[in-house]
Amino acid sequence: MFLRAILMHYFIGASVDCANILFVSPVASPSHHIWNEVLVSGLLEKRHNITLIGHEEAKIKSINYTVLKITGMDQVYETLNINELLYNKNTPLEDLQLLWDYILAFADLDLNSNALERLLSYPKDAFDLIIFDIVCGHYFYPLIEYFGNPPIVVLSPFALPPYILDAIGSQFYSFFPIIYTTYTDQMTFWQRLENTFMNLCEYYYKWKNMKVMYELAQKRFGGDIVEFDKVERQFQILLANYDATVDFAIPLLPNIIPVGGLHTKRSSKLPNDLLKILNNSKQGVIFFSFGTNIHPSGLSPEKKKIFLNTFGKLKEIILWKYDGDDLEDVPKNVIIKKWYQQNDILGHKNVKLFITHSGGLSTREAMYHGVPVLGIPLFMDQLNNAEKMQVRKLGRRLFMRDLTEETLYESINDVLNNPIYKDNMKRTSELFRDQKETALERAVYWIEYTLRHKNLSHLSVRTRDMNIYQRENLDLFGFIFVVAAAVLILICIMLKCVYKSYTSESYNKIKSD
Repeated sequence: MFLRAILMHYFIGASVDCANILFVSPVASPSHHIWNEVLVSGLLEKRHNITLIGHEEAKIKSINYTVLKITGMDQVYETLNINELLYNKNTPLEDLQLLWDYILAFADLDLNSNALERLLSYPKDAFDLIIFDIVCGHYFYPLIEYFGNPPIVVLSPFALPPYILDAIGSQFYSFFPIIYTTYTDQMTFWQRLENTFMNLCEYYYKWKNMKVMYELAQKRFGGDIVEFDKVERQFQILLANYDATVDFAIPLLPNIIPVGGLHTKRSSKLPNDLLKILNNSKQGVIFFSFGTNIHPSGLSPEKKKIFLNTFGKLKEIILWKYDGDDLEDVPKNVIIKKWYQQNDILGHKNVKLFITHSGGLSTREAMYHGVPVLGIPLFMDQLNNAEKMQVRKLGRRLFMRDLTEETLYESINDVLNNPIYKDNMKRTSELFRDQKETALERAVYWIEYTLRHKNLSHLSVRTRDMNIYQRENLDLFGFIFVVAAAVLILICIMLKCVYKSYTSESYNKIKSD
């Protein structure tokens, strides 16, 4: 496949300026692969040759696209017992720990995979550019040096947690809520204090776990590999799944390119049987999906019963994406399938509500199509995504721990019958679509910009070479505090001396009189 891509490069090169690009996609998540493959499709349209290493099969068929699949993902998921953890109440610190446990869990599998072995058999000058999904898989950083240090574009379909902002040289902001909380950008003093504490915790977790991944990478690539913090200083730009239309506003550095909703698109034609159901639904349709990573079959029997009993009270048709075969007494208005064309369903005019886990991709698809949501977040960025929707009245949020037939029924009916949610989501959709270019076009432009100019150091800030205490001005504040304290102490000493001298003179005068 690689030789075929090289031949295509030379045959097409006479008329098209194409490049050989390595796409490192180590996140073991179907939704991440969907996002990344949309970017791949945009690059393929420009005749670039893409080699992707990751955990998913190629959904795109092209002579210019090769996927080196890492197998064994399901076994790691079973070891982590993800679904059982997700349905239990997690604190922000537990979610933070879960993320880094998840990242480390795949290290041994990925570093010893046949896919990596095949990739390392490629010529060392094979690639003109590397695209790296830096949500996970930092132990793959040595691939950059191995292939001759070509320009690096990093991306994050996940969001902008501190450890990713840190990789591109950005600092955290106390008013920008970390993704593991339900805080907004209007926090109280104590919430900002906790938010800052969580940011510092993530810096600590990154520092601690990067050391572990560096040692694992040394065993696979050799002991003289470049330190990971130095590798991150080579990153040219970050393509971030961020859009101020729905995300809380934050100052972005010039090397952070917002491409939020890159995967969103107009709906395609649905299968005839499903299209008939949607067209004939007089009361409308509710679509219910927990995305690609969360298995609703892992819900407790009590929670499943709550959903079914509540759905049975509604007039609308409910399309439920459910991975199991264990549901009993399913109401007539509920249609269960293991897979649905989510984007295409959300684009149908008769869909009135989207019940979602509030994943980053799902919320943006709802926003794109203007469908109000009922978010039932379970962990990590889902918590903050659901909060954004509720605060901006684009939908409601309901925690799993608070789920009862009464709360679910009331929340559904509120979103269905209160026009404020539909009106706000419609306006948000219009704002999101009203751009001079699509997010995909913007992403492809900046990748090609990097290919053309190679060195984009003019976009980087000097904070990339600073320690965290320097970036956050802790050394300056500390110096000011010490100087102010010293001056205050000196003034107190002087006043004490003056007072002592004055009282002594007064005493002597009284004594002499």
